[in-house]
Amino acid sequence: MEEITAVGRTIKDLILTIAEYLTEDWTPGFVAGVLLASMVVFLAAWSFRVVRRTRAVSQFQRIFLGQKNADDGAVNFEELSAQIERNSKGRASRSLATAWGEYGETIIQYKGLARNSVRPSYFFNVDDLAFGPGFFRILPNLFVTIGLFFTFLGLIAALNTMTGKAIDDAAISGLLSVASAKFIMSLTGLLCSIVFTVALRVGNGKIEGAVHALSGLIEDNLSFVSQEELAVRQLNIAEEQRDNLRTVGMELVSELTAQLKDGISGPIVESINDKMDEIVTRLQDGLPKALAEEIAGKLEGISKDIGRAGSDGLTDVVEGLSKTLTSNVTGALQDSGRHLSEAALKIGELADRLDDSSGKMGSGMESAIGQMTSAVQDLRNSAVSSADTTKEALNQGADALLSRMNDSLDRISDNTKEGAAAMLSAANEMKSAAEQFGAELKTATETGAATAEATINEASADAASKIQAAGASVTELVEEGRDEVLAPLNEMVNSLKTMTEELGSGAQKMQHMSDSVGRGAGAVSEASDSFKAASNGLLAAAAPIEVSTSKIETATANLDRNVDATAQTVLKAAKQTAEIANETMERARDVLDGKRRGIEDALEGVQAVVREMTGQGERLDDVDEKLGRAFEVYNQKVEEALGSIKTYVSEVQGKFGEGIDQLQAVVDQAEDFAPQTRRAS
Repeated sequence: MEEITAVGRTIKDLILTIAEYLTEDWTPGFVAGVLLASMVVFLAAWSFRVVRRTRAVSQFQRIFLGQKNADDGAVNFEELSAQIERNSKGRASRSLATAWGEYGETIIQYKGLARNSVRPSYFFNVDDLAFGPGFFRILPNLFVTIGLFFTFLGLIAALNTMTGKAIDDAAISGLLSVASAKFIMSLTGLLCSIVFTVALRVGNGKIEGAVHALSGLIEDNLSFVSQEELAVRQLNIAEEQRDNLRTVGMELVSELTAQLKDGISGPIVESINDKMDEIVTRLQDGLPKALAEEIAGKLEGISKDIGRAGSDGLTDVVEGLSKTLTSNVTGALQDSGRHLSEAALKIGELADRLDDSSGKMGSGMESAIGQMTSAVQDLRNSAVSSADTTKEALNQGADALLSRMNDSLDRISDNTKEGAAAMLSAANEMKSAAEQFGAELKTATETGAATAEATINEASADAASKIQAAGASVTELVEEGRDEVLAPLNEMVNSLKTMTEELGSGAQKMQHMSDSVGRGAGAVSEASDSFKAASNGLLAAAAPIEVSTSKIETATANLDRNVDATAQTVLKAAKQTAEIANETMERARDVLDGKRRGIEDALEGVQAVVREMTGQGERLDDVDEKLGRAFEVYNQKVEEALGSIKTYVSEVQGKFGEGIDQLQAVVDQAEDFAPQTRRAS
């Protein structure tokens, strides 16, 4: 405890020793002069800094205006940046050049126009440019604090000098003079604080005004890109893309519809109508004539052979007829089967059924011809073996031949009917295939598919009706041929019954029959040619369909490519929009972060000032309390001194009264002892 007391006394003595220097009369004036001189020096330094910063801002403005084009008002930012970098010699100029370099990164050159995405005030402000007061901000408080410090230190020294001394008028007057002198230092500190605060505010206002004018100048020569503007532009681009896609879709549908109407319906209908008309014409005109000519030619040869060689000639004729019919019918059916098999690649099961019908017709003809050959052979054997039995044998052979030929003709008729039925079923299949094709075309486009489907259905129905009519015509021709064949055979039987003299008539009838058979063979050959032409016509008719299908595929591929390209364009635009939005959000976030940091710094500065003011307030309260206690002690001491003085004066007055009384008594006594002579004279 003694050590602590000793330390405290030592510190007190040290403070009092220092304070004793303030008891001199010249000390307050010297301190006041030092404060005023310091204020002048700091004012000069602050004024120089303000002038230097405002001059740097003005120089930046002149450089900016010097790079502005007088014609269109555009600014060459590259040359501007280079010139700013060259002129950045001082500290303030370097700060402006650094801020311009950072701000230049946010400038966007778009279509020859400079656009800024961040306000210039975000970079060009007093805090970011380090143009604030800095150390000068604390000088006003420092002046007040120094004045109060020396004032209270002087009061402490003055009060300390009166300790242990008698309080008289001289002491009191000395104390009051010291106190008044010490308050001069506080008053000087307050004056310096007021003057420097005004100068600080004025200079800071000039700097802020110059920086604000620079930000306005930069903003006037740029076009700001806001988030709202970007959103409106993106909306306009999206609407334009939607309209363009709608227009492209409508034009594409119209073009496909026109192509389907012009390139598919017309060729299909014309080709089918032409081929069906050709087939019907050939069946109606060529089949009876060709059949009659072929049968007539063949039977003519047969009758000649019968006339020359008798039974042997008849056998050769029958064999030749058999071979001719077999070869012609077989060749025709093979050709028909080959061409129909080629057409089967596109019409399905039509070739198989036609092959089956042709096979049945070939087998029927072969069996009939074989039966006819065996009958003629029997007839020849009977004629050779016995002339007597020739009539009976001829009758039997003729009957057998007639019956077998009837059977053969019936089979041919049946096969022909089956062929017609097969052709009818093929036509139905063609109709179903056409319907399926129409359904597929309908998926491509509704208008073109409906037109193609209606046209193909109509053509298929027409073709089916024409083919059915052709089959009926063929059946009628076969029936007529059968009648024509049976009539000569009946006449031949009658001629054979009337003996040998009627053989010439029978030969003539056979000639007529051969003519009919020749015509029938020619008709069959013509029919095979017609089938071949029909198959070729079907192939030719299918060619435009293939071309149209390829066109549809090409158009679909182009549509897919256009859709893909459009989708890529939309995706690219959306991606660019998202990137621009992200960049804008990042920049907005940076702006908000900067503002937040600025606000935080300002709040920290305010809090620091508040803390300083709080400390100063506490110190002022402490000083006030100490002054109050000092004045109380001072009053107490003064009252005690005055009381002592009053007591002393009373005592002096009492003593003076007593002395006066004694002097009066002495005077009175002296008068009593004065000589009378003197008094009488």
